[in-house]
Amino acid sequence: MRWSVLVALLLATEVVAGRMYQWVDPDTGTPYLSGSPPAWYRSAEGGPRVQVYEDGSLVDDTRWRADDQRQRDLREQALTAERDRQEAEARRKAARRLEEQQEQVQEAQGEQAADDLAAAQQPEVIRALADDLLERFYKAKLKAAADEDGALRSTNGEGDGP
Repeated sequence: MRWSVLVALLLATEVVAGRMYQWVDPDTGTPYLSGSPPAWYRSAEGGPRVQVYEDGSLVDDTRWRADDQRQRDLREQALTAERDRQEAEARRKAARRLEEQQEQVQEAQGEQAADDLAAAQQPEVIRALADDLLERFYKAKLKAAADEDGALRSTNGEGDGP
C-alpha cells in the first residue's frame, strides 16, 4: 500500500513543475513529498535519504556521495529556492490583503454614496417642514391681526350697530 502511494506521488511530481523533495520517515516508514527541502537536506548532520526531483527527473539523491562543495551548492540552491517560494507566497498574501482592503474601501464608498443620496434628499424634507412652519406662522399672524382688528373696532364702537 505504501509503495502505491509512493508511486502515485512520484507520478504527481511529473505534473508539478519545480523541485520536489522525497524522503521516508525512518521511525514510521511514512513517505513524504514536499516542495520544500527538509531541514537536514545536505546538512553536515545528515538525516534520512532525500531524493530531489525537478520537472519529473531525479536531480539529487543524498545516497550519492558528493564532495563538500557540491553539497554546499545543492543545499544553498534548495534554501534559496525555498526563500524565493516563501517570498512569493508573502507577496501573494499581501496582494490578497490589498484586494480585501480595496473591496472594503469600495463598500465604504458605496455606503457613503447611499448616505450622500439620503443627505441630498434631506433638504427637501427640511424645506417642506420649513414651508409648513411658515404657513402656520402666517396663518397665526393673520388670525392675530384679525383678532386685534376686531378688538379695536369693538373698543371704538364701530363694531356695534344702531
